[in-house]
Amino acid sequence: MLEEIRLTDKSGKSELVRVNNVLTKLGKELQQERLTNQTLSQNVAQLMASQHAQEQHIVTITQAHQSEQKTSQSRIDTLSLELNGEQETRGEMRAEFDSLTEAYRAQGKALEEMKLTDESGKSELVRVNNAITKLGKELQQERLTNQALSQNVTQLMASQQAQEQQVENLKEAHQAELKIFQTSIATLVEEQNGERLAKRELRTEFDRLTKMYTTQSQQIEEFKLVEAKGKIEMLTLRNQLASLAEDLEQEQLVKQDLSKDVVRLSESQKVYEQSSKADLLSLSNLKRKLADSQLAWNESEQKLAKLRLSYQEQVQVIATNRSDKDIVPRTHANNSIQKSFSGSDVSDQQLQESDARQNYASVQQTTNKEEVLVSSTDPVFETLIHDWAKAWSQQDVNEYLSYYADDYRPASGASHDAWRKTRKNRITRPTFVDVKISNVSIKVLDTNQAVVTFQQGYRADHYQDEVNKTFNLKRSQDKWRIVREIVHKN
Repeated sequence: MLEEIRLTDKSGKSELVRVNNVLTKLGKELQQERLTNQTLSQNVAQLMASQHAQEQHIVTITQAHQSEQKTSQSRIDTLSLELNGEQETRGEMRAEFDSLTEAYRAQGKALEEMKLTDESGKSELVRVNNAITKLGKELQQERLTNQALSQNVTQLMASQQAQEQQVENLKEAHQAELKIFQTSIATLVEEQNGERLAKRELRTEFDRLTKMYTTQSQQIEEFKLVEAKGKIEMLTLRNQLASLAEDLEQEQLVKQDLSKDVVRLSESQKVYEQSSKADLLSLSNLKRKLADSQLAWNESEQKLAKLRLSYQEQVQVIATNRSDKDIVPRTHANNSIQKSFSGSDVSDQQLQESDARQNYASVQQTTNKEEVLVSSTDPVFETLIHDWAKAWSQQDVNEYLSYYADDYRPASGASHDAWRKTRKNRITRPTFVDVKISNVSIKVLDTNQAVVTFQQGYRADHYQDEVNKTFNLKRSQDKWRIVREIVHKN
């Protein structure tokens, strides 16, 4: 039964482990699906945020482009106005230069005419030349400025075209990303629908496993009850194993004693072998004497049979005479019997054997009379058993051992001294001992022997049991003692 319970418990535990593994696996899959859904949701949110950021970036770029376009346009307009102003200034300067050139030419002509006779004319000429040189430098600078402005305008136009091309590229990239995002969303929706179907299937499987787990839990509770009973039985078995271990220690002590006995026997065997030859010689002599005694005994038996026949014939004669004579002294018959015996060949050995038989009969009658004096209802036996249990409960080793005979040997075969040592350790080892006696049954064999059967309940701090015991008691010096103890396991 215990093995079946263990096997059932093992199968239940394995089934429970399998269910727990399946539930753990499903939990992990659900957790993974949740993580996947969270990841998908995060990806969708990231894509939405990215799309929103891209749209915001495009709006920002568009606004910046428009702003830059407006700035460039305003700058171009300003440059155009400046260029127009410069052109007008340059026209004025050209007109002034032309007028100055004409005046220079006129002055040159006048100078040529005057041939540089007038110093004032020379200084004026120097002033005019300086002015012409200054105007030439300013004209050259204006030309450089106009070239730089033309280059700036060209660069601004190229930059505007590049920005317009970048905006077109961003629009195309945005449309491509939007298409990819829409495709991803469609794929995610399909995957989400598949995940929902898988979740439904997992939920159905989870409900089925939950029901199975509930059933298994109920079975496990039953198994736990059975396991608790099994543990109790296991505890009992462990206690019995502890007792067996102690018995094994006792057996080891017995083996040690037996080994010593073997050594002693080997030594005695050597002595015996040395004395066996002399014993064989004496034994052969005894056999011869025994054979002679047997022959003498057979002859005595034959003579005794003849005497019995003669005695019966004389009894018949006496009976016949008693019928003829009513009064016959009894002593006459006895005398005649004695005469017949005295006249016969009866040896002293036969007379001694007859006396021995009569003594044995008288002793047997006396023994039968003494047996009546011992009864199974005598309270001495039950008192002895309860006092023995009380000494054990009080852990009084000396009192406990006093109830056993000096030649007591346990069923294990250990020596008396080894047994006393083992019992002392077992009695004094626990912190407390409680021995209860019940169902005492007494059977008296003769005046010196009795058998007591009873039920013993033992309880200590580390072990408890209940067994049936049988004591063989023997009276020695007017006190009953235990000579044999038999334990019957329940």
